[in-house]
Amino acid sequence: SNSFKHKCIMSNELPILMHHQDSEQLRILNEDFDDDMVSFNDITSTPTRLTSSLNYATQLLEKFSSMRDIPELCDFCIDINDKHLYCHKFLLIATSDYFKAMFNGHMCESQSDHVELKGFERSSNGVELMINFCYTGSLLITFDNIDDLLHAATHLQIKDAIILCSQFLIESCAIKNCIDIYKISDLYSLNDVLNIIKNFISKNFVLLMFHAPQQFEQLTYEQIYNELSRDTLEMYEFNEYDLFKMTCTWIQTNSFEREKYAANLFQLIRFMLMTPEQLCDDVRHHDLIKSNEESRILVQNALCYYALPNRQPLINDIQCRIRNEPILVAVGEIELFSLNTTTEKWDTLCQAPLEENYPYPFSAITVNNYLYVLGTRRSSSEEYKSCYRFSAHTCEWTKLENLLHDRSRFAAAHVNSYIYIMGGFEGFKRTTRVYVTTIERYSIENDQWESFSTEGPQLSSLAACAYGNSVFLGGGKNGQWSKIADFYRFSIDKRQLEKRAPMLNARTTHAFHIFGEKILAIGGFDDDGNGMLSIESYDIHCDQWTILTSIPGAVSKTWPQSLGTVGRRIYISVFHTSNSFIVMQEGYFFDLDTQRWIKAPVVHERARYCPTVQLRFPKYFLNSIQTTPTPTPIPTTNNSSSSSSSLPVSTNLLLMNT
Repeated sequence: SNSFKHKCIMSNELPILMHHQDSEQLRILNEDFDDDMVSFNDITSTPTRLTSSLNYATQLLEKFSSMRDIPELCDFCIDINDKHLYCHKFLLIATSDYFKAMFNGHMCESQSDHVELKGFERSSNGVELMINFCYTGSLLITFDNIDDLLHAATHLQIKDAIILCSQFLIESCAIKNCIDIYKISDLYSLNDVLNIIKNFISKNFVLLMFHAPQQFEQLTYEQIYNELSRDTLEMYEFNEYDLFKMTCTWIQTNSFEREKYAANLFQLIRFMLMTPEQLCDDVRHHDLIKSNEESRILVQNALCYYALPNRQPLINDIQCRIRNEPILVAVGEIELFSLNTTTEKWDTLCQAPLEENYPYPFSAITVNNYLYVLGTRRSSSEEYKSCYRFSAHTCEWTKLENLLHDRSRFAAAHVNSYIYIMGGFEGFKRTTRVYVTTIERYSIENDQWESFSTEGPQLSSLAACAYGNSVFLGGGKNGQWSKIADFYRFSIDKRQLEKRAPMLNARTTHAFHIFGEKILAIGGFDDDGNGMLSIESYDIHCDQWTILTSIPGAVSKTWPQSLGTVGRRIYISVFHTSNSFIVMQEGYFFDLDTQRWIKAPVVHERARYCPTVQLRFPKYFLNSIQTTPTPTPIPTTNNSSSSSSSLPVSTNLLLMNT
């Protein structure tokens, strides 16, 4: 027994406690031990497993925190407002960049066992909570202590605490406190929070005015100015008159300091979008308007806007610009469609006083957010002379003076106060091919057509666009019914047509769109009737054409249709055909800034190959059509009596809902 114990100790093996009985029992035990050793060796041949205690780190921090109650167990002390906060250097270094720089630098505090913190004379509560956070990782945040917390967290540079405070501010943001949160975020340079709160204020600016006036009155002049200048300001159920009243309230809250901003802010109020009654009965009599000459002129101009309705389409001023982004509108057979980029579909806007007649021999252009549809008819007994104007402000059609000639497949362009039309052939039947070579122009103010020049092009299905005091036109079919690439510039001043560098490819039923100093030729068909698979770009000053990009998914039997432009996006619809039947349709837009094609909604089946334009509509109108069945026709008025017989917007919307 003694020798066995000695052998175990000498061989560094753990002794096995056992009861000494007969040798048979010892033999059995040895056999069992050998079997266990084999099993143990088998186990250790498998991969090693790392295990850990789940609560080890938490328990360790708790023990370190409890040591703070015993100064002898701490190696550092923070003195603040006659208080002594005992702690450990290594933990401060690990959690605070402020203390990390202090202890690792050459500051005298790096060799000391204490430091006195300055700048917290008002309250030491924030620093105490931050030191506790270093030991626990937890913060109790309220609006009562958020200022103290951020003051301490930013001073001591405790990043995790700053993140928690930022999350609290973002999650707590509401109409009733967003300006307070904005001020706190700005004070402590919480840029991520600032960006989110700025977006919140922008989206809810109008609601802030009416539902949280105390918050609204705290806005700075720069904030008020930036929001009022936005075209995309969310108006909800409010209008421009409401904006005017609340702007006056903001100024009068502190008249001594803010009255000097009145003229600048009133320039951003769109008085021409108010009703004549609001302008006459209230706005022009307001003290802030009467006391400032510039503001009085703005109101007078708005009253003139309503007094001279025929001049309204000629005004391109922020005062009459609808607060919304422009959208793409297709002028269909008997209705207008709009591209809804949110729902990625085409919505029916309203019906139009046009004839069901495919494939659209008329022309459509916009003049300062008014749509002009030229060369159409209401019945088969009429000639293609009828003209209509559609107002996106009132959502109403107005009958205009007829064209001088019965023509179709012509081009139109707007220059100054006139609309010019050129090209096309008489009537609609292709077999006649009697081309109209005169250029007509329409006086927008006088609602009158006149013959402007006899040197018009002998072309049909051409495209045109205006640049400066000139009209650029080209492509289409000539007198021999052949597709051409010819390109021209018509000078309004000289009344002269001059030839320019031809397009790289002959094309017809295409579109020209101007961007800066470039003209883009989009869509159309070549001389063999195949779709044009590229977009060409023309440099006006260099008189040179180049290929801008190829149409995505372009293969043979592909017909790309130009759907127009919105901002710096070019929308197209691509039709893939087989035996003259459309088998697939795709929608794209080309971003001129990124030079990339991106998928877009396909065009409405009733809007294929129809003219498209860009218009701004009031948001409440667009929101109403998304929940409204197919609208009934909107009544038309004659231009001569439009000022007296035009239906108000509310009446038009009521008609659309019936």
